[in-house]
Amino acid sequence: MTTKPSILTFDPSRKLGYGAGPIGGTPELGTVTLGNDNTPDIEVYGRCARTVDDLIVKHQPALIVVEQPFYIKGESNYGTTQLLHGLYGCICGMARSRNVQCWSVAVQTWRAVALGTAKFHGRNGAKQAMLAYCKNVGWVAVDDNAADAGGMWVWGCSTFAPYGQVPRDAFTAGVLAWWVPTQ
Repeated sequence: MTTKPSILTFDPSRKLGYGAGPIGGTPELGTVTLGNDNTPDIEVYGRCARTVDDLIVKHQPALIVVEQPFYIKGESNYGTTQLLHGLYGCICGMARSRNVQCWSVAVQTWRAVALGTAKFHGRNGAKQAMLAYCKNVGWVAVDDNAADAGGMWVWGCSTFAPYGQVPRDAFTAGVLAWWVPTQ
């Protein structure tokens, strides 16, 4: 029996959403609280790095997907923008330190794949749609952060391994050098 490699996804914020599971399987979805509004950013970054490293060791992913930080004029402030960019850097840096390929994805891109559209009436409508998606397919998502990580996991699987097939060049490029399929 062949065991498929896993994909690990992250929705960065003080409540770090993650999804991890084998391609074509069922992801484990969760949220880790890295701190509250009063927690210094440096502490949040440290907790993020430790959490990401623990999840990499646990799941041994072939790919990590992280949502790109973005700025919404009139809604984002400097502190939030700085925090999101720092978390993005922590996640990508930990992926690199563990020699795991890391892809970033825009929120509109993964929502279009997972939900069929990226157009919703506001942020809350999109969050509710992703929570409903998880419920409909039988995935346990404790909150919208975990649900969004599930949406990125759908995008990651469909982009990295369309039709549930691991790309052959992933082996020759050394991306999956640690993973040897059994017959």
